[in-house]
Amino acid sequence: EQVEKGEADAVVIAGMGGKLIMQILEASMDKVCALQELILQPQSELEFVRAFLREKNLHILQENMVEEDGKYYQILKVSPLTAVHNQTLPLSRETQDLFGPCLLLDKNPELVRFLRYREQITLKILSQMQAEGAGEKDRDRMQQLLSCIREALEYVEA
Repeated sequence: EQVEKGEADAVVIAGMGGKLIMQILEASMDKVCALQELILQPQSELEFVRAFLREKNLHILQENMVEEDGKYYQILKVSPLTAVHNQTLPLSRETQDLFGPCLLLDKNPELVRFLRYREQITLKILSQMQAEGAGEKDRDRMQQLLSCIREALEYVEA
């Protein structure tokens, strides 16, 4: 809000939920489009942030992932000006939004560890859901997540 259009070349928005980051960007799209780059570090809802960026023609130039104390953090370098990774991935849009097209394309080692971790957790949750008789819709959602995880793993481990 406080930055005037053209006053900055880059902005960092970090340490908050993806929904809030999207609201901040949406409220200032004229200022966002005047930037050279944005550094985003959403704490949640990354797949929605990536879909939002795509819809707003904001290009993910680079992504990185780090792990600290068992928590994974993803950082996105974004630009309204140009796209760097124009290579088409043989993966579903859902998988790319969930795990990051640049992270997948680069076969980021931290992403591989994260995917293996998420696969174990998702399998455990599915098992618990089955044992507790969870609804079919919830099980289907978890099954779809597992499918995306495995699609991503197959690609990065190839």
